[in-house]
Amino acid sequence: MIALLTLVPLLVAILAVAAMRRHYRHVAKIAIAASFVSFIMLFFVKEGTFAMTWFSVGGYSFQLISAIAPINLLLLFIVAGVGTIVMFYSNGFIRLPTEQRRFFVEMLAFEAAMMGFAMSGNFILLFVAWEFLSLTSYLLIQFWGTRHKAARSARKAMTTVLIGDIALLAAIAIFWNAFGTLTFSAILSSGVQASDELYAAGILLVVAIFTKSAQFPFSEWLPDAMEGPAPVSAYLHSSTMVKAGVFLAVVLAPLLAKLNVLHLLVPFGIVTLVLAALNASKEKQIKRVLAYSTVQELGIMIAAVGAGAYAAAIYLFFAQAFYKALLFFSAGSVMNATENEGIEDISGLKSNRLLYYSTLFGVLALGGFVPFDGFFSSVGIGSAFAANLAVYAVLSLVGMLTSFYIFRWFFSISKKSASRHIAARYEMQPKSMVYSAALMAVLTLAASVFLFYPVFPALAGLWNGIRVSWIDAAIETMLALAGFYIGYLAFYKRRIGWNIGALRHIVYNADGMNAFYMLASAFVYRLSESIDMFDLYLNDLFEYIGHVASRTGEALGHIANGNVNAYALAYALGVIVLLVIVFVMLI
Repeated sequence: MIALLTLVPLLVAILAVAAMRRHYRHVAKIAIAASFVSFIMLFFVKEGTFAMTWFSVGGYSFQLISAIAPINLLLLFIVAGVGTIVMFYSNGFIRLPTEQRRFFVEMLAFEAAMMGFAMSGNFILLFVAWEFLSLTSYLLIQFWGTRHKAARSARKAMTTVLIGDIALLAAIAIFWNAFGTLTFSAILSSGVQASDELYAAGILLVVAIFTKSAQFPFSEWLPDAMEGPAPVSAYLHSSTMVKAGVFLAVVLAPLLAKLNVLHLLVPFGIVTLVLAALNASKEKQIKRVLAYSTVQELGIMIAAVGAGAYAAAIYLFFAQAFYKALLFFSAGSVMNATENEGIEDISGLKSNRLLYYSTLFGVLALGGFVPFDGFFSSVGIGSAFAANLAVYAVLSLVGMLTSFYIFRWFFSISKKSASRHIAARYEMQPKSMVYSAALMAVLTLAASVFLFYPVFPALAGLWNGIRVSWIDAAIETMLALAGFYIGYLAFYKRRIGWNIGALRHIVYNADGMNAFYMLASAFVYRLSESIDMFDLYLNDLFEYIGHVASRTGEALGHIANGNVNAYALAYALGVIVLLVIVFVMLI
């Protein structure tokens, strides 16, 4: 069962790191080795389905089924490949010996959960991995739990994702009742006709997808999750975990289409990407700008899946992992050098030339410049929506806005610093952090080559249907240049005033959505309080009725003493009372 063997090095590494108490310097090496071994093992994985019985109830065996198909291999390569580089980067970022053991154990646990999710062939394994992802993500977001914001952000992420967990569990129960199986292949090939019950399950499944991949109205947990360390942001919340919803949408797209809910992905994806791009244009915290860009790209992927543009969505799914991890690497290095998070207060990126040019590669890729992978993914998505003029226009404008805000981000952090101390700190950045960014920059460029010259034919078949129109390529280039030029004039030459305060009043902002969440939670809390009070009073009422009945029974017990004369008298009095009542009613 070679697919499951990819988890073995990770589990061994977790045990080794957990057992290590004194030799902290070896923790990072074990984590890097474990991830790298997992990556190498993927080259020996064969396609197929593998089953392992978990437990049996009433003669039915519940199995953990792993499936290895091209889409599963793609996610596994991203998890293990990017994971190895992230572990190497973390070797320089997490320096305190007291933090290293916990950090790498949690990162490896997350990687194991993500690999289990990537291999899911039925809802049982998927749900187990899904929950494990939520737990490890919570632990990593609040890694610096002594910070109030980190603890609050972790709770917010866990609470939001929990909504999707409940929705997914309810959908699984309905699918089990309707299909009699939880295996993806059996459900997708089933001849069961759509019904109201299955439509409800489809809606619940969409809710689960939206919460995990931060789609409107569940999008605000992802920017807040940037309170975790930079490697966590690079790995969990740009390259792997947040794509779980997109991955599920791609795998189960035929089922969503059959249940008539696939089309819902398009409008929600469009709303998400527009709002995220607007927020990124006004955001000032260095990692939150990148987080909103991730939300935007997830919205594009979801919309593309909803429109049936699977090849374009999958290529963006693949390409985005490299340049977004690169940008988070750069953000972590900048924050490490300046000890600041606001892009208006950060400077001096040019002091480290290798880091500067590596960051530029990521900026050009996200901005949609040729020949980087971000350009080809943008053109592929645009070509997929070419028949829908309204959506195409929105995507084009958002593309120009993306180029603008990422160059705003880049020009702001790379402006010249007057402090020699800051310049020295850039030059003294840990080599593992700088080299990781440089390696990711190379992969960002190489990912565009994979589109035309596949190194792994099995993976390249996933985006064989992508179209790269010269007209769309020209439009994408002009819009990217326009966004760059406006950003250049506003933030490099300082010739254009950029009033963020005015923008804050015009566009959607996170504060408004957070206020809505607070009102909704307050309403639910008050409602639960009211139900609790009603339950309390109702319980008191029943208790009082029982008390009265008990006292009445005790009083009547004194009458039932066996005296026939007393019984005759009571009977006569009863007859008289009934006659009086009848007489009164007849008058």
